[in-house]
Amino acid sequence: MSSNTINIRPGVGYLSILSAINYTPYHATAEFVDNSIQSYLDNKAKLRRLHNNYKLKIDIYVSGAVIEIKDNAAGINKENYERAFQAAMRPKKQTGLSEFGMGMKTAACWFANLWTVKSKALGEDFATEAKFDIEKITKEKNDRLSYKTSKMNKNSHYTIVTLKDLNHNPRGKSVERIKDHLASMYRAFINKNEIEIRYNGSLLRYKNLPVLKAPSYKDLDDEVINPKKRTWLKKFDFNFTINNKRRNVFGYAAIADPGNKNAGFAVFRRNRLLFGSDDEPWRPLKLIRQEGSSIARRLFGEIHFDDEMEVTHTKDNLNWSEDDKQAFLTKLKSVLDSDDMPIIRQADRFRKEIHTPEIRSTYEKAGSSSMVQLSKAMSAVEEVEIKKPPEIPKELPKPVSKPTKIKSKKINFQGEEWIIDVILNNDKDVENKKWLNYSLDKKGRKEKRVQIQIMMHKGFSSQYFGNDEKEIEGMLSLLCYIVLAEIIGKERGFKDTFMIREYINTIIDTVPPTIN
Repeated sequence: MSSNTINIRPGVGYLSILSAINYTPYHATAEFVDNSIQSYLDNKAKLRRLHNNYKLKIDIYVSGAVIEIKDNAAGINKENYERAFQAAMRPKKQTGLSEFGMGMKTAACWFANLWTVKSKALGEDFATEAKFDIEKITKEKNDRLSYKTSKMNKNSHYTIVTLKDLNHNPRGKSVERIKDHLASMYRAFINKNEIEIRYNGSLLRYKNLPVLKAPSYKDLDDEVINPKKRTWLKKFDFNFTINNKRRNVFGYAAIADPGNKNAGFAVFRRNRLLFGSDDEPWRPLKLIRQEGSSIARRLFGEIHFDDEMEVTHTKDNLNWSEDDKQAFLTKLKSVLDSDDMPIIRQADRFRKEIHTPEIRSTYEKAGSSSMVQLSKAMSAVEEVEIKKPPEIPKELPKPVSKPTKIKSKKINFQGEEWIIDVILNNDKDVENKKWLNYSLDKKGRKEKRVQIQIMMHKGFSSQYFGNDEKEIEGMLSLLCYIVLAEIIGKERGFKDTFMIREYINTIIDTVPPTIN
């Protein structure tokens, strides 16, 4: 094995600060995948001539304090070898995934203080091995790096990057997030069965959300008999101007069935996702109106910008101004919500739950059952006398059992900051305790803290709260509205606002809920 040197300028001190760059583990890992895919794309014809049924395979291993990324792409050839290890040295061809000359160096230094690259280029008769010891390079201020070569068969080809002495070590849930994000980022290649990516032996796959097949909300509103069902997926392809340049964008938008917390858009360029990955979908308010809306839970799709669209050097965003982005979203919204298939309005207005005969029947039965309880409820409040307003405590007694606490919410209301906590009290001793209770602490002229507590072992809670996330959300929201209406009503001078809650608590204690 012989030894050679390469130039690793600019300034070796630059390498020592790359560990602090604003990366995520999956964005950093993606830089290595980008290099592998680009090597494959640049040499696809040669690789396929050499191997029948060739497929790019990328294996990522994380074990203890070591990360290894292996591929069977075309390797780093002699012509590009020095450039590959010089930071910010852009390749001659800048139309691929490795356009900035930053990826491998930046990601490797972000992950580790010690890293090694072994590579064998297709068609060359030698393999190379370069070792980066960032502490040593920085200390010695050496801008030339030794690497080794060894004889090898011309037809072999691979690259292996090994990262040690890690600054960032993926563990636990972080590993699952990396796998999910990588599957999302490279779905265009994975779904074409063009590449395989494995993470600790697990093959990454991407599964899209199911698409709604249903009648138009207009037909249902008009009570059209036997309305025709449509598949609510709309493809688009249009041009727009950004940075004074004409650009093309294409993709699709669809409505998820059922709604999903991960609904939203994924944004691509050159078949590689930029942002909107997995559990971080892009949901611009221009399209969804507000977070938590029916549109936000249902609208999803892919947006592909043309190859010339400029991106940030970390390849996690487009290089556009806020004005350009809003202009683009205005155009996109008009395309998606055109009258031929108004997909945004459909996501907003269509309610699958109330339009099937089965669900309508269920609603009717539930309505009849609830009517039975009304006479009992009226009797329960008949003897309740109007009381003096109760003393509202500054803090509620802490539950004996471990409570489930919904995250605190800060709300600015009429110049004041309200901090609202919701506590689901799971104590089994509910005798003489109010089902719905609250405390109010006026911490200052401009701040209030409200604790809202629901006794979960009262009959009504255990019978009717259900297991569905949206059902629970709706029930809790309604109870919060009742309490907040009481507080605000009292502050605005209305008397006896507390009695609504007193009546509700009396009914809950007196009328045991039944399910017919």
